[in-house]
Amino acid sequence: MKTPCRIWDGFRMHYLNDVQFELDEYVGVWLDDAAVLISRFDSRRNRRRFEPTSPWQLMHAVGQTDRHGTTMYDRDIVECEGRRWVVRLDAERCGYSLFLTYAIGLAPSVFLDRSLARSLTVIGNCLENPDLLLETFCQAA
Repeated sequence: MKTPCRIWDGFRMHYLNDVQFELDEYVGVWLDDAAVLISRFDSRRNRRRFEPTSPWQLMHAVGQTDRHGTTMYDRDIVECEGRRWVVRLDAERCGYSLFLTYAIGLAPSVFLDRSLARSLTVIGNCLENPDLLLETFCQAA
C-alpha cells in the first residue's frame, strides 16, 4: 500500500509517493540519489542521548482532500470561513484533527472527517509558511 508523504529538509519540501521502509525509530525514503533515514523521535516530549543532526521531518498525507482537490498533509494550514487551523495527528482520537493555529496541541480541536475536509482550503504549511501562523496569532492577540 502506498503512503504518500512529504519531507521538509530544512530548506524545501520534497513530495514522495511512498516511504521505502519503516522501523520502530526510523522511516527510510529515497530522496534524489540518496537514501534518507528520518527519525520518528519527538524531541519535545522525550529526551535521548543522541539527536539527529539534520532538520528532516516526515509528514504523511491525511487521506483527505480540500475543496479544490488538494491532498492534505500533517502540519498543513487550512482555512474555513475566515478562521485558520493546523492539521495535526490526534492520538487521542486515532486520526487527524484541526487545531487553532495559536493553540497547537491544545483544545479546542475539531476531528477532521471527509465532510469537513471538503469545506477547507489548504493555504500553506507550518514549515514553508510560518508567517501564516504569526499573522493569525497577531490577529488573535
